[in-house]
Amino acid sequence: MHQRGRGFDPGEKAAAARRAAGDGHGDAGRTAPQVFTHIKLTYAVSGRLSRKAVEDAVALSKNKYCSVGQMLEKAAAVEHEIVFEDGEPEA
Repeated sequence: MHQRGRGFDPGEKAAAARRAAGDGHGDAGRTAPQVFTHIKLTYAVSGRLSRKAVEDAVALSKNKYCSVGQMLEKAAAVEHEIVFEDGEPEA
């Protein structure tokens, strides 16, 4: 199953971001009910952002703002990945 996200807001750092999008993939069981067993969320960003700013935005999304993700973590392993489309940012 593939579900495309609507993107995420890196908060105050949004002005430095040219693009920020979220994408999710999940593996579900083969028998009914087909619940998710593993979910991978990928955050793709480009622009002048530090790794810390993006990691902080993802952590806020995961730990504070995304109640759906928190519910899913009770039933499935949820993995988070950050992809820097312009290459790894400088420290």
